[in-house]
Amino acid sequence: MISFPKPEVEQFFQTYIIRQFGVSKDESRLVFSSTMNGKFNLWAMDLEGETAYPYPLTYNDQACGFIKLDPEGRHILTSFDRDGNENYQFHALRWNGGEPVALFEAAPEDKHFFIHISEDGKRVYYCTTKDNPMFMNARVLNLETMDDHLLLEGKDAATELAAVSPDEKSYVYTKIYSNTHALSYVHQEGVEDRCLTPNEEVTHIAGDVHYIEDHVLLFATNYESEYTYIAQYDITNGSFQPVCQIEHESVKNLSWHKDSRTLYILTELGVEDRMYTYSIDSGELTQIPLPTDIVDQLIVARSRQVYLLGRGQRSHITSTGTKMVRGR
Repeated sequence: MISFPKPEVEQFFQTYIIRQFGVSKDESRLVFSSTMNGKFNLWAMDLEGETAYPYPLTYNDQACGFIKLDPEGRHILTSFDRDGNENYQFHALRWNGGEPVALFEAAPEDKHFFIHISEDGKRVYYCTTKDNPMFMNARVLNLETMDDHLLLEGKDAATELAAVSPDEKSYVYTKIYSNTHALSYVHQEGVEDRCLTPNEEVTHIAGDVHYIEDHVLLFATNYESEYTYIAQYDITNGSFQPVCQIEHESVKNLSWHKDSRTLYILTELGVEDRMYTYSIDSGELTQIPLPTDIVDQLIVARSRQVYLLGRGQRSHITSTGTKMVRGR
């Protein structure tokens, strides 16, 4: 009989990290950034096959800032830094991987932050430190013509593009004055920009904005509240209205599912996260059990399947229709 030694403690520290992931429109493929080969690279899994074993897409050994799979399966958009300097810059990959191609020239100190992509996958909205390292600018890149034009110039405070309307005729941006004071404004051509919350002088945060219609916004704010809640802003008449507040919990992240008109909500309660669905039409709030303590990223697919990147002690799936990517 073969005798095996007891395991050494070192083997339990040979772990890998997952930091970002993306899912294709048809949910047949999942792409993620991981240290599975010792350094960060992009890996893919085919979810519809008999086996969903990961295979590598890149070999550049760099961490990425986001992953977005083209809805037509033409390419993968992402951003890479350089040896951990956190200056993430936009790149594209062939659908089946290979050498990343920079989308445009950038200086080593430039940073790019992905914000939004049009439904047809042809226009990318992003923020960048290029030409405005203190306050940042928002730009839009046409992937067909490679035309890259300025959308918004940041002034007075760090300025981030927050959301773009479905018809791409209006957008929301956030001015970040401090960790406790960040104001969001809606911009329409020919109309003065308007703050989403009633009083700009009150210290509060308003962000994570979602267009549920071309003229209706949902967002998270702690305006005149100890906890962050969900509010609505009607662009047509400029009205602000609290919509959903969960007792003793602060909203951490919002994801909008258009077809079902349902908001997926992540909240913080102490050291754990909780997830809910909120029906805009009925006002029904439903808690969804989470398979992990902390959620770092959440994607709600068109099928309403929920994919999440989690970390914590729990490692089993406890909620029907939820798929988990372990991050730690």
